[in-house]
Amino acid sequence: MNIIDIGSNSVRLFCGGQKTVITTRLAENMRGGLLAPESINRTVDAICSLNEQGGGSCLAFATAAVRNASNKGEFLDLVFIRTGIKVDVISGEKEAEIGFLGATEGIGRAAVIDLGGASCEIIFGESGKISYKQSFPFGCVSLTDRFGSDYEQITNFVSDTLCAVPYLRVNKYIAIGGTATSLAAMNLELREYDSSKVHGSTLTLPQISSLIDGVIAQKDYPTLSPMRRKTIAQGATALAATIKALGQREVEVSEKDNLEGYLLSLNKH
Repeated sequence: MNIIDIGSNSVRLFCGGQKTVITTRLAENMRGGLLAPESINRTVDAICSLNEQGGGSCLAFATAAVRNASNKGEFLDLVFIRTGIKVDVISGEKEAEIGFLGATEGIGRAAVIDLGGASCEIIFGESGKISYKQSFPFGCVSLTDRFGSDYEQITNFVSDTLCAVPYLRVNKYIAIGGTATSLAAMNLELREYDSSKVHGSTLTLPQISSLIDGVIAQKDYPTLSPMRRKTIAQGATALAATIKALGQREVEVSEKDNLEGYLLSLNKH
């Protein structure tokens, strides 16, 4: 079964165990809760392309940008007209559940940070059973729209937003999502993106800080696309602030995320 994840920053296809990513920044320039026409068009074009790549019979789910949009009906209708796909718009709670399920399959007590384009999910649990889950209204695209390149404001906003997250002792803190995997590839100095090297790698707070400095200084990172570069420093700043808010100094990066989790959730029913 082939799955398309319509995220707030990118659209991804999970087909034959492989993932294809197209960055479209769907949540960019959401004024008054409206998805911008140019963002809609970029994203629907990407969905069409990935659906064809997946054999024209994909399932699809959408996250924060779509569920929060007052014009989501227009977007969903356009996707259906062009692809025949009825998109499953999932709640923040469901997004947290499938992110945790995908990232922690076979792992004991763990915490998962899923920083996306317009939301951030934090989940604690053990052996697939969730003890805490919450979706917070910030991501790399929405923070860029709101604060631009004011990284201090981003840090303060994220820290204040997460001040009530409980401390729960777990074996491992795991980061998923495009910000985390992009930063891991950059930190590993990969010439080409290699998911096998990214998966299971570690990001420390000093490493994230160094990568932010590198992006600001226009350092060349071969795996960082021009579209992703526009929001990566803001996403990295938010990820660092989230790690600090949870009382940690590092996270493990996982390539397994809500795509695997969505498929696992379907197989449960």
